Amino acid sequence: MGIPGLYDSMQSHGLFPSDFTISVALSSCSSLKSFERGARIHRWADEHGYGSNLLVQNALVNFYAKCSKIPEAMKLFGEMSERTSQTVVSWSAMIGAYALHGRGQEALLLFHRMRKDGRVEPNAMTFTGVFNACGVVEDLEQGREIHALAMASGELKSSSPILENALLNMFVRCGSLEEARKVFDAMDHPDAFSWTNMITACTENCELLEALGSSTG
Repeated sequence: MGIPGLYDSMQSHGLFPSDFTISVALSSCSSLKSFERGARIHRWADEHGYGSNLLVQNALVNFYAKCSKIPEAMKLFGEMSERTSQTVVSWSAMIGAYALHGRGQEALLLFHRMRKDGRVEPNAMTFTGVFNACGVVEDLEQGREIHALAMASGELKSSSPILENALLNMFVRCGSLEEARKVFDAMDHPDAFSWTNMITACTENCELLEALGSSTG
């Protein structure tokens, strides 16, 4: 049945979900890209007084951003700023959505706005979106600065494959193959995406291809 189905079943039995239940259901809809069901949950939340709830608001921003509904996500995000209720989840969701849709400069501007705001610290999800944004605009200098920031924060020590691949992809897209190779070599378990990135880079650099071959031989 899945979480969204359980949520519907809960309502059909006359039980009112809590803000936590709503946020979990929206998160599941985000992962499943189940926009219609998530939009229905949003309408119900508004009708029953959850529209200004911090937990629900952050879940809604994340839901709309991951469903590629950037105008809706940004509208909610802007409304949240008036109540100083944005969290790292909502900031990261917006940054990631902008980067995903090729709006790298807007993602980077939002990241710097978040840091200036000073109420939340970037996490692995934030840095993943920012590295992707740097790759989109091919801004190597800024990518290096943010890499240093991520290192200082300790987020890169968590060995998150998604974060590591975003960093690797950023260096590849910015043409810094030596730095890309260093990231690749430091990975505990490079996945298919990691290898694809390096093979793509190698098509433009025969020496790097030979080095990769010798390291796996």
